[in-house]
Amino acid sequence: MEHTSILTEEFLRDLSKVGEFARERAFRAGQPVIYMDDKGRYIEEYADGRKVEVKLNPSNPRESHSTVVGDLDLITK
Repeated sequence: MEHTSILTEEFLRDLSKVGEFARERAFRAGQPVIYMDDKGRYIEEYADGRKVEVKLNPSNPRESHSTVVGDLDLITK
């Protein structure tokens, strides 16, 4: 049986567009976005471009599910 992957170039391109749409929508609503960077860190990014490293605490209430570990602007300077 031949194995077929759904991870075509078109699918990956569309997935990237959806992610960018969701990111911009969150920023317009005044919400930050959280993603994992290429070093495995969780990054919380704000619409103004500020980025902080966060630790996720899923057992905490929704409003406090993340804790700031460090400000990336201060760490990278």
